Amino acid sequence: MNDSINFSKTLVILDFDDTLMTNNAKRDLIEADIISKIQKLRKLECSFYISSRNPTYLVKAILAEHKIDVLFTEIIADYRPKKYHILNILMDLNKEGKKPELILFIDDHNENCKSVKEIKKEIEVSLLVIQYKNDNIHNLKSIFTSLEKGDVEKLKDISFK
Repeated sequence: MNDSINFSKTLVILDFDDTLMTNNAKRDLIEADIISKIQKLRKLECSFYISSRNPTYLVKAILAEHKIDVLFTEIIADYRPKKYHILNILMDLNKEGKKPELILFIDDHNENCKSVKEIKKEIEVSLLVIQYKNDNIHNLKSIFTSLEKGDVEKLKDISFK
């Protein structure tokens, strides 16, 4: 992976729903500037996806409630291991003749990160698996700030080992 990020060929795949299910979720996201960071990255043509193991209707309802559903290219919510969500996204993009250069998979669960890391050798895309812990909002802000700055080294440093 080179040291600059081609945002139009960058996918951010988030397990974002647990973060959104808190009582103060929208306020927390706004105060931490997460929504505006996603909007800025979208303007740079970065694509955002939701990868969830919660029921689809619930994830879509929560995103719509917070009025951020339009920020996401696709919402994949089913009970399969998340590595299959990524493989499906790549297959769909391939059908459209698109090939990403970088995928950031961001999740707070260790098992999901391990599962996704398994496909690293199967795909021809640079994949960084980032597990955000404890203070989800603060960690998301830090991740998105690094992405916005194009700081690949920082993203590599915090990626799942």
